[in-house]
Amino acid sequence: MSGEMDGKSVETSGGASVGPVGPWVAAAPVVLPTTSVAMALRLMRDAGLPALPVMQDGQFAGLVHERDLLRLTPSEASTLDRHELHAVLAGLTVARAVRPGAAVSPECPVEEAARRMTRAGAPVVPVVSGGMPVGVLLWTAVLEVLLTRAARLAGAEESRQAVQTTGGGGGHAAQLVVAG
Repeated sequence: MSGEMDGKSVETSGGASVGPVGPWVAAAPVVLPTTSVAMALRLMRDAGLPALPVMQDGQFAGLVHERDLLRLTPSEASTLDRHELHAVLAGLTVARAVRPGAAVSPECPVEEAARRMTRAGAPVVPVVSGGMPVGVLLWTAVLEVLLTRAARLAGAEESRQAVQTTGGGGGHAAQLVVAG
């Protein structure tokens, strides 16, 4: 049995996949290695994402994470004046912080993507099709789909428990017990 949640399939039969990651992918701006750190941070903030996919030579090259970009920026305790700080930030590019990442396809089962994210300790996994970034899968989306599945499975279990079989006269009769 499967249910729909905002057009996203969630299987409710025991052990079945909750479906592919495709419907759960968040759109993400794509940056180049030459993109400035300041621009990448602005794009992340505007999109509400902790990482962005990076393209190089027309192919997915990896992810750049916000925390890595922030490590590249001068601290607030810097002795640089405002103009010098802007010049430093303009010269820093994401190329110094790109991490190669194991991407998943839009058809990858959510459970497999969750295992990869857990093993890598990553809050996000890139979703790539034909070498091109489609977006990113956030751990919050994985949690949402797995919690939805758990709730549906719990509801199915409650329904099964409500139907009790009683014996009588050599045959079996089903009795529906409505729990209140």
